[in-house]
Amino acid sequence: MEITLKEKKTEAIAQMKAWGIDPEIIHDFQQTDLVSVCEAAGDTFCRADGSDLQRIRFVERMFGVLVYLVVRSETSLGKQDVYLYVSSSLNDWEMQHSDRKKGMQICYVYNYDEPDFSEIGSVGLRPTPQGGLVRTW
Repeated sequence: MEITLKEKKTEAIAQMKAWGIDPEIIHDFQQTDLVSVCEAAGDTFCRADGSDLQRIRFVERMFGVLVYLVVRSETSLGKQDVYLYVSSSLNDWEMQHSDRKKGMQICYVYNYDEPDFSEIGSVGLRPTPQGGLVRTW
């Protein structure tokens, strides 16, 4: 069964709501396809543009996903972006719902310091009081 972009977007909005993302960020994504970057301790947002947007679109084409939010963090491996996405597989959606309840998600992780080490993998996330997300592991 082919999943349409409209269905992916509906699921992305549902996932954003389930994570407790700021309603303005959800509205911007819903109305204008704006992908936001959640920075620092999950309390500030900026618009994905320029090279950020180019990387997002590359990941979407490469893996057939729809990226709906980026979580930027400094880790022991350097600066990394976590791309939360909706895949083209309904089975993945079910797993994402289950994983979210455990405070984790399978995402694409972009490594600024070592771009060749960028990959899909599980990360820990938790909502912030400001309607953002922060990476926990």
